[in-house]
Amino acid sequence: MEENERPAFAAESGQSVLFLHSGDWVSARELATRRFFCSAFRLALAVFVSVQLRHFLFSPVWMHGYLWSLNQFAVSEQGSMGADKSALSLLEQQMAQVGFWEHATHGIFCTLAVRLLLHCAGFSRQQKSVWALFRLAFFSGMANGLARTVQMRQRLLPCVHECFCGVAAVFLLGLCLTLRNPWEGQREKNGTKKTQ
Repeated sequence: MEENERPAFAAESGQSVLFLHSGDWVSARELATRRFFCSAFRLALAVFVSVQLRHFLFSPVWMHGYLWSLNQFAVSEQGSMGADKSALSLLEQQMAQVGFWEHATHGIFCTLAVRLLLHCAGFSRQQKSVWALFRLAFFSGMANGLARTVQMRQRLLPCVHECFCGVAAVFLLGLCLTLRNPWEGQREKNGTKKTQ
């Protein structure tokens, strides 16, 4: 047996990797492959959620996105706060300025930024509760939204909208990246499966 083919104990890994039960033996290569695919799936899911969340929260098709679009500086200078603009014309204007690939790139960077934030907050070293993730999302999202509104010199409604978007993005992407199986380790506590 080669060096990289020696068996590894699943419980020593410290986390559940793609349906391994405690007590299962797998090779080190298979364990590394499972960890890679698990991380890649979590990243892809988080990027997808980020792109869809941004599309939902900033699209003028929805009422909150329409009000946000009307309060933007470029639209408000075009007479009576842009009230003569329909949602379709605002959407066409947004899509002409920002294409799909820019949305996808923004989603990738948001996901990587949230992953870095979670790593700095200690979520990669120990298990923390969803409440700790929500507190982190609330404070970082509010700081992000307030900094963006100061940067853009926006009104109150876009400020609240940006803060909510920051909180929702950090919380939902954090859930995609850190959520674990809630029944993990419960078998050993109940005594249904014991390993020696």
